[in-house]
Amino acid sequence: MALEIKAPGRAPAVFATLGEGDIVGASWLVPPYRWTSDARALELTRALGIDAACLRRKCEADHHLGYEMMKRFVPILVNRLHATQLQMLDVYAKR
Repeated sequence: MALEIKAPGRAPAVFATLGEGDIVGASWLVPPYRWTSDARALELTRALGIDAACLRRKCEADHHLGYEMMKRFVPILVNRLHATQLQMLDVYAKR
């Protein structure tokens, strides 16, 4: 699975490639709850969808559940941000 970002007049840029068991999206965690990238399957893929609004309500009602979800999702997001930062350094490195 390739995570891509699009800019007007340019081809989509892949900023992450995911594998089996990886989480595709976490936009459901942060308002305004909108996707900021696209996901494109690179091979036959099976995926599970989650009713994000329902899960947010459950996390709000049960703060222990909400905290457990955050403990699982935040490290993934931090790792992706770090990987993207490294890619940016490579793209803009002086050659």
